[in-house]
Amino acid sequence: MPAYLPWWDPFFTKQVQIKVVPLEEIGSRLDAMDIDPVRDVAAVILTHFLHDHTGGLDHFPHNRIIAPRESYQASVRLKGKMMGCLPQRWPIWFKPDLIVPETRDDGPFPFVHPITKDRRIFMVPTPGHSGGHMSVVVRGEDVTYFLAGDATYSESNLRGKNGRRN
Repeated sequence: MPAYLPWWDPFFTKQVQIKVVPLEEIGSRLDAMDIDPVRDVAAVILTHFLHDHTGGLDHFPHNRIIAPRESYQASVRLKGKMMGCLPQRWPIWFKPDLIVPETRDDGPFPFVHPITKDRRIFMVPTPGHSGGHMSVVVRGEDVTYFLAGDATYSESNLRGKNGRRN
């Protein structure tokens, strides 16, 4: 869509080239899998508010949307906008449930935010990619999934700036 991305922002004019064909957008992907957001999606979890994570929000007007409070606050400031947040493109109805990791945990993260009552799905702070970034942990019966939501793009980034595990 012409003029969707701000012409004045060097992030969009110099750093990235965004080319998404309609069949790759979330609405088309859900339709192709016969997933109805109202019928089949209990909640949408945003790990952060950069444009590539908020661009499909208009497909979820009736869903609970959960997101980190710190990331939301960072996204509406000038620095957030310069880094790729587009709050001016969010739907007018958008009012996410903003969460803070305040529950003590005995795992590698001192604080988490449970999403489900059984605590099998929870969010953990994973700063670095964007202000207030969080990731989602899903504990299954025999496996645990860590949904990084862009926390890292490479193994060296995951390991830290000096290449060692943190």
